Amino acid sequence: MSLDVSAVLALLPALAVALLLGQAFPEELLWRGHVFDSLRQWLSPRATLIITSVAFGSMHLISIGSGTTLGTKLLYALMATTLGFAAGVARVRGGGLWMAAGVHWGFHLAWRNVPVKAGSYELLLVLMAVGLALTGAVLLWGRDGVKAAPRESGRVAA
Repeated sequence: MSLDVSAVLALLPALAVALLLGQAFPEELLWRGHVFDSLRQWLSPRATLIITSVAFGSMHLISIGSGTTLGTKLLYALMATTLGFAAGVARVRGGGLWMAAGVHWGFHLAWRNVPVKAGSYELLLVLMAVGLALTGAVLLWGRDGVKAAPRESGRVAA
């Protein structure tokens, strides 16, 4: 049985949209939308970023894809925490959810397309965590550091 490459390529846009609408945007709507805005009313942008990133990562301890050993689960949670950090910084820098959803979406596109050999899952988690932490740091880099985007009147910026 041969693989029809053109048929696979024709499905890629649908897969990309499904990843955005099925996972990246809903999670960002909750974490960098509702939770972020709720905490931001009472806390600094830095504290809000730390709390939402750690909470997002901690939630992934019980995720299906987190692995079977405690070490793998902790690495998966660390990787998810750095994803939360990168998406949170994107939210602060961009002032809305779309930049955060784009970071999250890009992560999932990469995650699903990186070939993983048996025994290298932990290495992949570490590399993804480092890459996401660097993404957040690059987005943070600037003369203002973590600075709040202008607040809107109690609504989630989309």
